[in-house]
Amino acid sequence: MSGSDQAGKIALQAVVSDTGYVCSAKVIDGIDKKSDAEAEKAVRQWHFAPAKKDGHPVPVVVKVEVHYERDKDGNVILSSHQPSQTEQTPKQ
Repeated sequence: MSGSDQAGKIALQAVVSDTGYVCSAKVIDGIDKKSDAEAEKAVRQWHFAPAKKDGHPVPVVVKVEVHYERDKDGNVILSSHQPSQTEQTPKQ
């Protein structure tokens, strides 16, 4: 993704605990260091309904996207809402 795009998505991989809290987040497709760091910080504050396996909560790895747009001065503004999980894999 180009750092000059007017709008787009920052893709992250996150580990969600068995309690639904994000334990870690890592950018897998970003735009620039500052915006990527802000996206990681935002995702770490999110809370999901815990994934379940055999009826019990389990930690999972999920792919999430944070949407952004640039203002007239070129500053990145991240979306303020928590998107739904796009993909989840039980954590081994």
